[in-house]
Amino acid sequence: MQENLVMLIVDDAEVNRASFQAMFMDEYKILTAKDGHEAMRLLHQKKIDVVILDIFMPDLSGAQVLERMRADYALCDIPVIVKTAIDENMELEMLEKGADDFIFSPCEPAIIKNRVRNIVQKYVLRRTILQKQIKEEQHVSRVRERFVTRMARMMKKDLTKLQALCSTESGEARMDEIASCASHLLTVVEDVLEQAEWEQEEQRIHPFFFRLDQITGEIKDKYSALCEEKNIEFIVEESQIRYNDLFGDGKRLGQSWCSMLKKVYDQTPSGGCIRTCWRQRKTSKDRVELKVIVEGNMDPEDGYPIAKSMVELLHGSMTFEEKGDNMICAITVPLRVGHEPWVRGRRLGELRALIVDDNEVTRQRHAMIISRLGIACDRAVSGAEALHMLEGKYMGGEAYDICFINWYMRGAKTTIREIRRLFSREHMLIICSTAERGKLSKEMKAAGVDHIANRPVYQEELYRLLKEVCIENGV
Repeated sequence: MQENLVMLIVDDAEVNRASFQAMFMDEYKILTAKDGHEAMRLLHQKKIDVVILDIFMPDLSGAQVLERMRADYALCDIPVIVKTAIDENMELEMLEKGADDFIFSPCEPAIIKNRVRNIVQKYVLRRTILQKQIKEEQHVSRVRERFVTRMARMMKKDLTKLQALCSTESGEARMDEIASCASHLLTVVEDVLEQAEWEQEEQRIHPFFFRLDQITGEIKDKYSALCEEKNIEFIVEESQIRYNDLFGDGKRLGQSWCSMLKKVYDQTPSGGCIRTCWRQRKTSKDRVELKVIVEGNMDPEDGYPIAKSMVELLHGSMTFEEKGDNMICAITVPLRVGHEPWVRGRRLGELRALIVDDNEVTRQRHAMIISRLGIACDRAVSGAEALHMLEGKYMGGEAYDICFINWYMRGAKTTIREIRRLFSREHMLIICSTAERGKLSKEMKAAGVDHIANRPVYQEELYRLLKEVCIENGV
């Protein structure tokens, strides 16, 4: 299941070690330990991804191993599945010590494998999310450092020039240049303050699904009105939008575009002209390069640090070139290609569903009901795992059409809001079930739920709901 993942099986009974090894050898690289001391040695020597730990072992028990792992910074995040007899008191004690799940003895192999799979998926997802966060933080830090360096160089240049002007005896002949330097320094300081406000807002990229025609339409409407007031000709060269549904930070993209247009607008006198356009180029199966072009009055000495920082956060680039009396700024940003919203007239058998539920019993039951209706479905045990799966399937061209979420799941409302932020109702529907429909309906709708089913969910009711949602013909 998971390539390159290492499982440590700790049990003093050789037959148990052999049994678990046979059960998981096709999915993991297996290491075994016959006692707690050997287990601790392997944990410090090898990179272990998951531990199956027997509680009752002589000398150093499983409970003691668990305590030592949770107290060790290098080992505390490794998921541990405890093997024990059915004992509520022991279960509570192990949970308090940091166990992630239990394997009760005796137990069916299928149940054991499902429990381990669920815990490992959470662990791998958590590790993947953390790695992405670290990578993004490093990128943001580099962008911030480049911004500070640019601003420092610009200020140093002006201050050096001011120092030279003040040492001359030209008197009033140099006042215009001094005033120009002071004005530029003031602009630099304003840019630094604007950057500080931007960082307070949160200088981090938030990719989500957006439509390019919405961004271009908003920019066209905004600057057409502004330019008309100032008697400036604003020309938008409309290009064919081949890839309208995109995945990326559309908000930052729009801000970068507007930042350059604002700079040009401020420097363009009445009767002047501003041009803008965009181009798309497919770079791979699921990626496209968007180039935004702004043409007009620009100061090549300015450097436009705010816009440049925004573009760099998007992993893009910004270049300038002269064109007669004007300058051309080209902003190039890599994006992922999105997918068309789902068509409501599709048949049940063509739909894909994701069940998000931290309750194993209801998760399995709802999956069984949905599968009986001919709908392909996957399962997630947490909101974080659901978001990871939703994005992965979408970018793989197999987007989910419906998301069934347990309203009573921990963090359900937060998960629903985040899903709705990423996916509009055109792209995916969210269905929740509750036994308190009259009481919770308003709250659920406000969170982003599209349809509410009565709990417990029955196959006939769910079929009627989905048939109504899909507006099927001839089914």
